[in-house]
Amino acid sequence: MTASLAEVLRQHYHQEIWPEAIIPVPLHRKRLQQRGYNQALLLAKALNRQLKDKKMVLDKKMVKRIRATEAQQQLKASERLKNIRGAFVCRETGYRHVAIVDDVVTTGETVSELSRVLKKQGVKTIDVWCLVRTPAI
Repeated sequence: MTASLAEVLRQHYHQEIWPEAIIPVPLHRKRLQQRGYNQALLLAKALNRQLKDKKMVLDKKMVKRIRATEAQQQLKASERLKNIRGAFVCRETGYRHVAIVDDVVTTGETVSELSRVLKKQGVKTIDVWCLVRTPAI
């Protein structure tokens, strides 16, 4: 599946400037312990391998989820922003262009909140790479 996404990305960025870094959406440590893996990180690692010729950094430590949140898929669209607000912190970065990687994007609240904290640290361009874009509930 990631090979297909990598090919779509190659076509999309044909002459465009690729992001400097790939940022997987982080899980809170409690959720990571429950699940045993971070699906966004697994996806980001696979994409980074398949796009290694683009020399992007896989930065899994730049952003941290500091607050445990309810699973977004269990919430109505109107509840998702409130749930995710203030859940992330970002260390200072020199990146100007990054790609956020997530498996599923529905309302976009998670990637919007993550984008907000990245922009506060000076990131100018943020792309979102996901496997699935679903309609909001």
